[in-house]
Amino acid sequence: MLFAGIGLVSLNNFNGSQKINGTKNELISSLKLARNYAATMQLPEGVSKTNNVLNYVQVDINANGHIAAVAMDVGTSYFSKDVSPDGVNVVINPPSATIKFASYKGSSIGGDPSVMGGAIDVIISSTEGVGDTEVIHINSSGLINEN
Repeated sequence: MLFAGIGLVSLNNFNGSQKINGTKNELISSLKLARNYAATMQLPEGVSKTNNVLNYVQVDINANGHIAAVAMDVGTSYFSKDVSPDGVNVVINPPSATIKFASYKGSSIGGDPSVMGGAIDVIISSTEGVGDTEVIHINSSGLINEN
């Protein structure tokens, strides 16, 4: 009976870690895509380049793992999708930060330079208390690293 209990705890931890890692990978992929849109100054599909200029791409992530990238000043979305399953929580740190990638350079312009040097962390954890906590770090240059 003891071995069954240990096995169940291990399985729950493994499943929690898999959910967190899957969410982290989806978020990294989506963040890099949004940064590339900004760096290449690519407008969303169907938006005319004649009258529109891309200043930056804003990425919104909520606690449930929904991510959306919007071409600001154009107001059109590149994508909007859920990237995490139930039981995973996503938090932006510092809480007041907004993830924004500047056009042409792809640098991050959403962090407060007085907090963490303008860097933004996306923290992914389990709401069920199982699995690891993962962190995606976006520095002021817009580089996206997993810690």
